[in-house]
Amino acid sequence: MLLLAILTPLFITFLLGVYWLQRLLSCYQRGLFFSDESMKCYLWLVWLKVAALVFEMLQTLGIGYYHQSFFEDGRIELVLDFGNITTILLMLLIVYLLKAARDYEAENQEFV
Repeated sequence: MLLLAILTPLFITFLLGVYWLQRLLSCYQRGLFFSDESMKCYLWLVWLKVAALVFEMLQTLGIGYYHQSFFEDGRIELVLDFGNITTILLMLLIVYLLKAARDYEAENQEFV
């Protein structure tokens, strides 16, 4: 039961990520590329990715400590995946570019 409790947050983050991705794609399908709703969906995806990274690290620590309670020679290795960190940084860059594009679009509509 303890191992299931340790794995539950990652599963919940995955399900929430699928939900917000579907909402984002629904906004894009309706042509709402720079709307507040699509930006909210994208920000949720970024925060869920960060939360998944944190939960993964906590999961590694939790399982390691659980293993050490049974075996004395256990060793915990906390690995930071460079791919996940790069993905989060790229997602933040896309958020910045989408906000800039939304500002330019609003400026162009005011100009016309």
